[in-house]
Amino acid sequence: MLLQALNEFYGRATRDGLIQEAAFTGKYIRWNIPLKLDGSLEGIGLTENPKIINGGRLFSLPKTERKKVAGGVAEFLWDSLEAVFCLNPDFDSVEPNERKLASQIANRKAKFDDFWRQIEEAFTETNSPMLKAVLQFRDNFQSLETPEFLRWAVLKEGENPCWLIKTANGTQEKFKTENFTFQVNGEFLFENEELRQFWRKSFADERSSSEGESKKGLCLVSGKSDVAISASHPKIKGVPGALAMGASLISFDKDSFRSYGLEKNYNSPVSFSAVESYVNSLNYLLSSQRNRLKIGDTSLLYWANKSDDVPDMFAQLFEQPDEKTLENFMKAPFRGDDFLPEIEGEQFFSVTLGGNAGRVVVRNWMQMTVSDAIKNFDKWFEDLQIIKMRSHDNDKIPPFNLFLLARATVRDAKDLRPEVPTQLYRAALENHKPSLLLAKGLLDRIAVDLAKDGKKSLTNLSRFALLKLIINRNEKEKS
Repeated sequence: MLLQALNEFYGRATRDGLIQEAAFTGKYIRWNIPLKLDGSLEGIGLTENPKIINGGRLFSLPKTERKKVAGGVAEFLWDSLEAVFCLNPDFDSVEPNERKLASQIANRKAKFDDFWRQIEEAFTETNSPMLKAVLQFRDNFQSLETPEFLRWAVLKEGENPCWLIKTANGTQEKFKTENFTFQVNGEFLFENEELRQFWRKSFADERSSSEGESKKGLCLVSGKSDVAISASHPKIKGVPGALAMGASLISFDKDSFRSYGLEKNYNSPVSFSAVESYVNSLNYLLSSQRNRLKIGDTSLLYWANKSDDVPDMFAQLFEQPDEKTLENFMKAPFRGDDFLPEIEGEQFFSVTLGGNAGRVVVRNWMQMTVSDAIKNFDKWFEDLQIIKMRSHDNDKIPPFNLFLLARATVRDAKDLRPEVPTQLYRAALENHKPSLLLAKGLLDRIAVDLAKDGKKSLTNLSRFALLKLIINRNEKEKS
């Protein structure tokens, strides 16, 4: 159910622009080649995108599905110096091995040919005047040794030679292996909807060709039969406790995990599109402030199947449950105030993740209606109430904040065990009763701090609120 829910979320998120379409990727572009419709350069040089970070500006660019390991594969409408101009970025670097040198030259030529082949095919299909201008530009610069805005020279005395780019304002800038793209009459080609639609079709053809080499089977997520199954899944990044390079939710790397002679992820067959859906969805949720609550080595992810207002509401209730927010929340379900979004038929999903080196650990999964989640939240805050909440000048975080409640059970936040926030999260959303063992930790902390700080320690409202909730819910269970 988790992967199916993530698969559905991905469809909505891509439609709403929250997650990048599969055919496109976020990449940085520094240099724009500004052209007129006749293919001539507009101005005296290239324009430069603002350096948000090194490498230029982040754009949504076409992404090829073809493997680049063997070389000779270029991107569509944007790429490097080798692909666009068939030039060596390090002109002075000569490979002493003749066979390797010949291979480098051949690979650079193949990449260059592949780059312009794609543009020619796109022009044949779309007859776009913008692509015609780009092809005319190619014909113009191929008659020269190098384009007029590129030269291999020394910028300052004493420095090594490098490629210098002449900019539109007449300055000379060092080239540092950044990417190039085209503008025609001021419009980026990769932002033109006709060309983006062309690329979606080309990308689908590439994927179909790639998937044709894979084994076919039944996808456990979509339920579709005779579809290409992915042998390996991309890494999920940002999971606490997992490797920085990412971790796998589904992987089979030992013989003991395999059945019926199947290797790799064929043991748990998921189609390429479903893999892309769940991996991209989790990566998005883990990076989204509105859909993620991180406590220690645990990430709590939540979303709704229709509205983005629902996770915003729950994020506020978990992280900033101040007096005004709680008052509005406690009244809204019964009075129909505008505080709550339209929730008729809305489904709420949540997964609690942790990491164990290269693997993602699912600690809890829940699915319920938003209405039920709200009712349980109402009981949660009702059970936590100990006194009328008061605001103090030194209170930066409300005492019912989920992190403070979990933190109240230990001496230091680094000592927090992953199951503690998971228990409290379930208590809030599922009306679950936390373990009485949590009460022991709370009482131990109260005793230690009372001996150390005296009455001052009694101002920690989170401890007493949580203690009340634990005891009352366990007593109700007995009765």
